[in-house]
Parts: sequence; structure tokens; C-alpha cells
Amino acid sequence: MISELDARRLRESGRPGASWVSEHISSELAAALTLTGRAADSLLGLARDLARLPAVLRALAGGRIDRARAVVFAAELAGLGDVAAAAVAMGFCDLAGSMTTGRLRAALRSMVLSLDPAALTRRAEKARAEARVAAWREGSGNAALAGRELPAADAIAADRRIAAIAEALKEAGAPGTMDQLRAAVYIALLTGRDPDTLHPAAAISRTRPGSRTRPGSPARPLRALA
Repeated sequence: MISELDARRLRESGRPGASWVSEHISSELAAALTLTGRAADSLLGLARDLARLPAVLRALAGGRIDRARAVVFAAELAGLGDVAAAAVAMGFCDLAGSMTTGRLRAALRSMVLSLDPAALTRRAEKARAEARVAAWREGSGNAALAGRELPAADAIAADRRIAAIAEALKEAGAPGTMDQLRAAVYIALLTGRDPDTLHPAAAISRTRPGSRTRPGSPARPLRALA
């Protein structure tokens, strides 16, 4: 139904490639289905991805696979051309219902690599155009912040940097688990605060009237790691 609505609205617009057209369609879906903007965007994107995989749509409509498996098909076949993607989907649809999403993802990825080794690179490059920072409220009342579709090398380097500073804090006796320290370092770096302020020595100096933390006082200066 969403694919049909999307096709009609794109035809009516006269400018199917314009970003505002997709935004209007997404807003219409959000209002009609009582969804958040993010959820409507995701649903519209899935409908568009599956439009070129008729076998997956039929399996989904017939109850042979669920939405989670349809998402795996859409994601893993994104780097293939329409004809190859449709053929692979047809070959796996009858098996997908008996496979976990992890097994299905691995099987599809292996098939894609055997057919077109460059497909995964094209998929990554295409997705990089959707790079963004997403913020949302957790069910607990706290918040979440995440970078999506980032270059893999940069994301790995950033993760290692956070880990190195958190490990130095842990060795210095900072309270908290490694996950908690990593989160504290992450938010400190993003808000422009010096990671040295998380060091136990800095906390002690703040509790003493008139005391000042000497630059580089930690045994392993965190700013050098940052």
C-alpha cells in the first residue's frame, strides 16, 4: 500500500527527484499511521527498497517472512542491480522463513560477494550519502546520540580513542564501569570539555576550597590521548 501511495504521489508531483516530495510523502504516512517522522521515513525507505524485490513483497504479504527478514533482504541486496537483486531474492525467499535473520544476512552477503564483489563497496558509498547524527530520548528518560553511516575507518578510530581515554581513567581509579567511562568521555569530547576533568585528581581538587588542578597533573595525561 505504501509503495502504491509513493508511486502515485511521485507521479502527481511532477518532480519525483526533489527532496521535498519525499518529505511530504513521509509526513503523510506519519499522519495516516500515527508514526514518528523517523519511523515514517524508515517505512517509506523499506517500501522503496522492496519495490524492486517482488518475490520478497509476495513472501511478506503471504506471511512466509516477517518484516525483520524483509529488512535484511533490502539491506543486503542494495548493492546489486535490479535484475540480479530480484533473482537472488527469488532464490532465497522460500528458505528465509526457516533461517534466523543472522543466517539470512550471512547467506545473502555471501551470494552477493560471489556475484559482484564490488557490490558491498557500492552499497557503503550509497549509504554514506545518508550520514547523519541522530538524537532521541530513551524510554528511561535519558537521551541517546549516535552517528550513522559514518566512514568505517573514522568510526573505528573514534571508538579506539574513546576506549584509550576511558582505560586511562580506569587505571587512574575513576569510578564506574568501562561502559560508563566511555559514555562520559564521549559526551565530554563532543561538548568540548577537557577529558582531564574526568580524572579522579581533578574531582578531588574541586572539593578543596581554593585548590587548583595543575595542568597535566594526571599520571597519564588524558589530553594527549584526546
